[in-house]
Amino acid sequence: MVHRQKQKKRDAGFTKQKITNFGRLDMDYIQNTIIPLLQQYGSYSAIIAFLAAFGETLLGLGWLLPGSTILLVMGLLAGQGYLNISTVLIFGILGAWIGDSVNYSLGKKYGMQLLRKRQFHISESLIQRAHDFLEKYGAKSVFLSRFLPGLKESVPFIAGSVQMDRKKFFIWNLLGAIGWSFEFIGIGYIFSSSLALAQTWVNRSIVILAVIVITIITLWLLKRFLTYNIPIALAVLKGAKRGFLKSKPVENFSKKHPKFIHFLQQR
Repeated sequence: MVHRQKQKKRDAGFTKQKITNFGRLDMDYIQNTIIPLLQQYGSYSAIIAFLAAFGETLLGLGWLLPGSTILLVMGLLAGQGYLNISTVLIFGILGAWIGDSVNYSLGKKYGMQLLRKRQFHISESLIQRAHDFLEKYGAKSVFLSRFLPGLKESVPFIAGSVQMDRKKFFIWNLLGAIGWSFEFIGIGYIFSSSLALAQTWVNRSIVILAVIVITIITLWLLKRFLTYNIPIALAVLKGAKRGFLKSKPVENFSKKHPKFIHFLQQR
């Protein structure tokens, strides 16, 4: 009995290790297995791109299926002429969009209790982080979370659970799916001569995109602040000016020195 329990633990550990290694997909595995398979089954590139994006995005599968890596490699093969770039992009976008749409629908129907189930491997701290992110950025968080590890599946689910407007979700989800697909497929296509270089630029692109997004949000907030506060500040200054000119000391000074006041008014 004890021997069987130990054997089960070893089997579970082995399975978990296989899943972890598969999720990471080291360079040798990509070059020796993934690339030859994609070259061999290139005629099914539309289905593969769709399933890779869908599986990477869908709640509960993203940690297991390395869809982003597969899309990166498909972009690389498209750059080398093995696959059609338009087909890969279109079906990659479609898969990513539908994947998060399913997450949204699940959240709307079942609520947060489903997200907390053990099989989804989502910690309470990550759920709270996603919830805070959604509260802070509203509907825009559906787009922004696409590029943040751990949030791209949970934010759309939470958006559904809090009953976010479906039209708003549709728009930001589509924009996010387009941006995310272009990030991996586009970089693979541009740097098709080197897989290592493409992977390096994927990591850099996340940082660059984060800087761009933060800059845009900062400028938008600054514009909103100035648009709202400058008219108020000008009105306060005008009121202060009128109050100052109508004060008794100023009126007395104006009566005593009319030429000086006239001189100031001409400036």
